This record gives sequence, C-alpha cells and structure tokens, in this order.
Amino acid sequence: MIAVPLVAFSYAIPLAVASGVADVNAPWGDSYIAELAGDFAGDWLRHWIVVTACLSCFGQFLAEMTGQAYLLQGMGESGTLPFLFAERSRYGTPTYSILFNYTVIMFLVNLDLTTLVELVNVFYIFSMFLEVAAFMAYRINEPERERPYKIPLGVGGCALLVSPLLGFSLLMLYIMWFHDEDGSSAKAIWISIGMVVVGTALYYLLQCLKRLRMVRFSSPPSMAEVSYPLAECTTLSQTSA
Repeated sequence: MIAVPLVAFSYAIPLAVASGVADVNAPWGDSYIAELAGDFAGDWLRHWIVVTACLSCFGQFLAEMTGQAYLLQGMGESGTLPFLFAERSRYGTPTYSILFNYTVIMFLVNLDLTTLVELVNVFYIFSMFLEVAAFMAYRINEPERERPYKIPLGVGGCALLVSPLLGFSLLMLYIMWFHDEDGSSAKAIWISIGMVVVGTALYYLLQCLKRLRMVRFSSPPSMAEVSYPLAECTTLSQTSA
C-alpha cells in the first residue's frame, strides 16, 4: 500500500520540478535532468543525480537478472529446460541460469537504446498474444477444471474481454511498422520474429533430446503436486471470504 505511492512520487516529483524550471523548447535527452540540476543548484546536485541514477539502474538490473535466473531454474526443475539450469552453487544461486542471462544481455548491449525499447515493446506484445491464446485454449479445452480464481464469463465473454487488449496490441504493431522514422521499430520486429522462430526450433530440439535421453531433464511434477497448491488456495480464499 505504501510502496506503490512512494515509487510513483519518486518518479513524478523530479519530472515535475524539472518540467517547471526548464524552458518550453528545452532539448530533453540523455542526462538532461542532471545538467538542469547542475545549472540551477550546482555541481553537487548534478553529481548526486548521476550517482543515484547509476545505483538505481544497477539495482533494477540485478533484480531483473536474478528474477529471470530463478525463472529458468524453475523451468529446469519442472523438466521444461535441461537440468543444468536447475543446478545451484553452494550459496544456493542458479549459476548456469545467471550465466545464460548474462550471455543474452551481452548480445543486447550491442543494440542502441531506441532499438532496445522497441524490442521490449514488441516482446511484450508477443507475450500478451501467447498469454491470451493460452487463456482461451485453457478455457475452451478444460472449462470444468478447478481453479483458485475464475472469470465468471463463458467462452464468448472471455473473447470479448480480451479483444480490446488484442486490438490495442495490433494497433501498436501497425504504428511501429508503418510509421517507423529511423528504422529501429522494423529492426526490433525482425529481431523479435527471428528470436521467436529460434525459440520454437529450440523447443522441438529439446523435446527430441528429451526423448533420446541425450540431455538430462528433471522429472515433471505430478498432477497431485500441482493441484494441491490450487486446492489450498481455493480453501484459503473461501475461508477468508
């Protein structure tokens, strides 16, 4: 309850102050807020903003990388990825998952910032398509399966519910493709399509390696182990209600 307003104010207050003291035609760009602070308050504030921005970016980078590493570890433990990703060091950290994330990041740092932002947007849109497809397939194929939370709509209602999201996502792709001024959007879209194709090929390759037992995979959890947390969540929600 308190963290969200604090984070919002930490972004809104510096931007509001900078917008209030900057000229109407100010050249907003990289490090402009730090330069603006130095012009109005001195070098100490300029250096302070640069240091805090570096620490903030470093903290967000570590949080994102470790979060993705533990996601890969969970996929290794569930048998989706090779067991190598589930192995931990003596300190309990998923070493190989972190190294894999680091390798991907080393590839992405060669791209310019605009392309990276466009790439994140395209991947987010693609992930929304995948989540919506999984949601609709799950609702159509297994409508009676017990869930901790269920949208009280039928298949048609669920389709109408997700249609604005799909429409807005398609609109964003249209704008990025047909209104691309510097070519960064088209590059991001092609990179995303290429990575989706490579990821799909890797999925079938891993399935083939799993059948041939050429790579070690963890045994996937049984349905009893998966359904127990769902039943527990349902019981807790009914108890709290």
